[in-house]
Amino acid sequence: LRKTPFSINVITNGKDCAAYPFVGIFSSAYQVDDQTITAIETDMKDVIGIRLFESGNSAPLKLNDKIDFGYSSNTQLTKNFEAGVLFLKKPANAGKFTSVINYEVYFK
Repeated sequence: LRKTPFSINVITNGKDCAAYPFVGIFSSAYQVDDQTITAIETDMKDVIGIRLFESGNSAPLKLNDKIDFGYSSNTQLTKNFEAGVLFLKKPANAGKFTSVINYEVYFK
Protein backbone atom coordinates (compact mmCIF):
# COMPACT_ATOMS: atom_id res chain seq x y z
CA LEU A 1 0.00 0.00 0.00
CA ARG A 2 1.62 3.23 -1.14
CA LYS A 3 0.76 6.17 1.10
CA THR A 4 0.86 9.92 0.49
CA PRO A 5 0.78 12.34 3.45
CA PHE A 6 -1.67 15.24 3.71
CA SER A 7 -2.84 17.58 6.46
CA ILE A 8 -6.07 19.26 7.45
CA ASN A 9 -5.74 22.67 9.08
CA VAL A 10 -8.50 24.31 11.10
CA ILE A 11 -8.24 28.01 11.89
CA THR A 12 -10.83 29.79 14.03
CA ASN A 13 -11.39 33.46 14.66
CA GLY A 14 -13.04 34.70 17.81
CA LYS A 15 -13.19 33.35 21.31
CA ASP A 16 -16.58 31.64 20.92
CA CYS A 17 -15.35 29.06 18.41
CA ALA A 18 -12.17 28.42 20.35
CA ALA A 19 -14.12 27.33 23.43
CA TYR A 20 -15.38 24.11 21.81
CA PRO A 21 -13.54 21.03 20.60
CA PHE A 22 -13.82 19.99 16.97
CA VAL A 23 -14.65 16.62 15.48
CA GLY A 24 -14.73 15.68 11.83
CA ILE A 25 -16.06 13.00 9.56
CA PHE A 26 -14.66 11.73 6.25
CA SER A 27 -17.37 10.75 3.75
CA SER A 28 -17.64 10.06 0.03
CA ALA A 29 -20.23 9.24 -2.62
CA TYR A 30 -17.64 6.77 -3.97
CA GLN A 31 -17.53 4.59 -0.86
CA VAL A 32 -16.93 0.86 -1.47
CA ASP A 33 -17.00 -0.28 2.17
CA ASP A 34 -16.61 1.34 5.60
CA GLN A 35 -12.87 2.02 5.00
CA THR A 36 -12.45 2.36 1.23
CA ILE A 37 -13.45 4.73 -1.57
CA THR A 38 -12.93 4.10 -5.27
CA ALA A 39 -12.03 6.07 -8.38
CA ILE A 40 -14.52 8.17 -10.34
CA GLU A 41 -13.40 7.02 -13.81
CA THR A 42 -15.53 4.20 -15.23
CA ASP A 43 -12.55 1.99 -16.17
CA MET A 44 -10.96 2.46 -12.71
CA LYS A 45 -14.14 2.32 -10.59
CA ASP A 46 -14.06 -0.65 -8.18
CA VAL A 47 -10.52 -1.43 -9.42
CA ILE A 48 -8.59 1.23 -7.50
CA GLY A 49 -9.24 1.76 -3.78
CA ILE A 50 -8.16 4.57 -1.49
CA ARG A 51 -7.95 4.32 2.29
CA LEU A 52 -7.16 7.02 4.83
CA PHE A 53 -4.92 6.67 7.87
CA GLU A 54 -3.98 8.89 10.77
CA SER A 55 -0.29 9.67 10.29
CA GLY A 56 1.87 6.86 11.69
CA ASN A 57 -1.08 4.48 12.16
CA SER A 58 -1.41 1.24 10.18
CA ALA A 59 -5.17 0.79 10.77
CA PRO A 60 -7.35 2.54 8.16
CA LEU A 61 -9.89 5.09 9.34
CA LYS A 62 -13.54 4.19 9.12
CA LEU A 63 -15.52 6.52 6.90
CA ASN A 64 -18.39 8.36 8.60
CA ASP A 65 -16.80 7.88 12.06
CA LYS A 66 -16.00 10.92 14.19
CA ILE A 67 -12.34 11.92 14.48
CA ASP A 68 -11.43 14.15 17.43
CA PHE A 69 -9.54 17.23 16.37
CA GLY A 70 -9.11 19.03 19.70
CA TYR A 71 -9.48 22.66 20.80
CA SER A 72 -8.20 25.50 18.67
CA SER A 73 -7.69 28.12 21.42
CA ASN A 74 -7.48 30.79 18.68
CA THR A 75 -4.60 28.96 17.00
CA GLN A 76 -4.32 26.73 13.98
CA LEU A 77 -5.05 23.04 14.56
CA THR A 78 -3.30 20.61 12.26
CA LYS A 79 -4.09 16.92 11.93
CA ASN A 80 -1.83 14.76 9.77
CA PHE A 81 -3.14 11.92 7.65
CA GLU A 82 -2.05 9.60 4.87
CA ALA A 83 -3.97 8.38 1.82
CA GLY A 84 -3.11 4.88 0.66
CA VAL A 85 -3.86 3.39 -2.74
CA LEU A 86 -4.61 -0.30 -3.25
CA PHE A 87 -5.93 -2.54 -6.00
CA LEU A 88 -9.41 -3.95 -5.45
CA LYS A 89 -9.10 -6.00 -8.67
CA LYS A 90 -6.35 -6.57 -11.20
CA PRO A 91 -6.34 -3.48 -13.43
CA ALA A 92 -6.98 -3.98 -17.15
CA ASN A 93 -5.01 -0.85 -18.05
CA ALA A 94 -2.84 1.81 -16.46
CA GLY A 95 -3.68 5.47 -16.15
CA LYS A 96 -4.58 8.37 -13.96
CA PHE A 97 -7.50 8.23 -11.59
CA THR A 98 -9.34 10.63 -9.30
CA SER A 99 -11.81 10.41 -6.47
CA VAL A 100 -13.57 12.71 -4.04
CA ILE A 101 -13.68 12.61 -0.26
CA ASN A 102 -15.28 15.19 2.01
CA TYR A 103 -14.20 16.21 5.48
CA GLU A 104 -16.96 17.78 7.54
CA VAL A 105 -16.02 19.64 10.73
CA TYR A 106 -18.40 19.94 13.67
CA PHE A 107 -18.27 21.49 17.12
CA LYS A 108 -18.40 18.81 19.77
